[in-house]
Amino acid sequence: QAIVVQMLLVFVTGVFFTRLSQTKPGIVAAKYAVIGEFNGRPALMVRFLFQQIETVLVDVRFALTYQRQIQLEKGGSFFKNDNLELMRQEANRSRVGGTVVHFIDEDSPLFGQTEEDLKAT
Repeated sequence: QAIVVQMLLVFVTGVFFTRLSQTKPGIVAAKYAVIGEFNGRPALMVRFLFQQIETVLVDVRFALTYQRQIQLEKGGSFFKNDNLELMRQEANRSRVGGTVVHFIDEDSPLFGQTEEDLKAT
């Protein structure tokens, strides 16, 4: 019984200190995404940066999801989520932040959308 209690104490202590030792980097994303030209092509761009200068992230993966409400022919609606293809979906290291870029081409769910369409979604 003493061995079980000792092992349980070691396990709980390990879990507690593991949770405390994990840092959560403060990442700030832009409040609004911007549509403009990037290398001569129309693109959706979102900027992000770190709150602390000494923050370095390793094996960073980026993802953007476009959510829109679809009206059904028989009434009602549902939300459709589209994963946007990014120019660069991962980085080995990120030190100061950067820009996530989605090119708006024929394969993009944003293709052909007007400013009013985008504001409504």
